[in-house]
Amino acid sequence: MMKASSLSRAVRLTVIFLFCLSVLFFVTSEKAGAEGQILEYGINETQFQAPNPSFYLSETLYEDPSISVSIENGRAFNSYYLAARIRIANPTQIRTSLASSNGKDTQQATRLAKRVNALFALSGDSFGDNKSGAGMYIVRQGSVKRHNPSGYFDVLLIDDKGDFHIIKEARQADIDAFEGTIVNSFSFGPGLVVDGVVTETFEDRGYGPTKRAQRVAVCQVAPLEYLCVVTSGPDHNNSTGLTIDEFTQLVTSLGPVQNAYNLDGGTSAWMVWRGEKLNSFGSSKYRTINDIIFFVTAWKD
Repeated sequence: MMKASSLSRAVRLTVIFLFCLSVLFFVTSEKAGAEGQILEYGINETQFQAPNPSFYLSETLYEDPSISVSIENGRAFNSYYLAARIRIANPTQIRTSLASSNGKDTQQATRLAKRVNALFALSGDSFGDNKSGAGMYIVRQGSVKRHNPSGYFDVLLIDDKGDFHIIKEARQADIDAFEGTIVNSFSFGPGLVVDGVVTETFEDRGYGPTKRAQRVAVCQVAPLEYLCVVTSGPDHNNSTGLTIDEFTQLVTSLGPVQNAYNLDGGTSAWMVWRGEKLNSFGSSKYRTINDIIFFVTAWKD
């Protein structure tokens, strides 16, 4: 049996050890807090923190305290695909940018992404191609650009919490009934997955549901967690392109998503990573575009 004096000494040593450990933890925590902070950007900001090269853990992975982006690739339906899995610390890190304020001009997505220090960017709905804005409801960073929802398009709303809401065949009454704060919206579609329910039938609203083409989708997986997918098309080597139904199957095979929305594909499709167009798939064909949806780091050293 341990003597009382030995027990007392052991207790004192334990207390001293725990005290030292707590001091070390406090000092380490204070140092970490002093080294950096996670920013929240204003809705109208146009310049953002540049990615820190030291946080690129590989050619396909970036991770800092505010954001992680991982890129994967594969093959499905006789075509190639790229998928980006993204997590952010706050909803101000998912944003949109236009080539010009009226949405009519176009640029390469790589230039648009560089202009805003985007860590990752995806082509949008190129709403500027629809000169009249017929059937569209378009919001970019809180500014309404088109306001004519006529029931023709499925509309994606992104609110101030970073959450996706897809309204099938959206009309003005549907927009008016939305109770959240709309930061960005897209009018292209269709909605591939809406509130966890996979869409099974597609009408042709200009996106050629039965045509084999290069496809693009932006999806929400969970709060502040997203999935972006781009496929190759018939212009690429060893590729046939995907129908909308096949694309839906691919997207849902990559994991459970709450909402998935089809964006403008074909030669308008861009996935920008590390300042380059990642989805060339061996082809030099591309179109300049009106807009991008993008993600930024919010980590400031």
